[in-house]
Amino acid sequence: MKKIIIITALLMLALSFVSANIQEKDSEPTAPEVEKPAQPSVEDYQKLSVEVKERITDIRDVYRKAKLNAQTQLTITIHITEEGVVEEAVITPVGKVDPDFLDDVIALCKSWNFNVDKKMAYQFKVKLHP
Repeated sequence: MKKIIIITALLMLALSFVSANIQEKDSEPTAPEVEKPAQPSVEDYQKLSVEVKERITDIRDVYRKAKLNAQTQLTITIHITEEGVVEEAVITPVGKVDPDFLDDVIALCKSWNFNVDKKMAYQFKVKLHP
């Protein structure tokens, strides 16, 4: 009988430790969830695409003013802030292109503003010929 009482007491003591440990873990503060910024949707990129296409003639004007005689293609990636400002423009030309012309195109792209409310990167290609 004594053994049963001792075993029961030990089991109750063990259960109280387990219960206290579970309650302690439940009461520990959890790290607050960091809200991720909203990702651009397909519709956001479609609207941006329309705005970019309206500005491609500006790039062709810079090409004409530079009086370049070579045909080329530019792959342009613009990085846009939440405010719609182009913060960076990266240009990869096909073939050798006058660096001053590329600088002018970068400056032009950085002067653009778009009607967006999310940070976005957008890549497009422009074929240029004399």
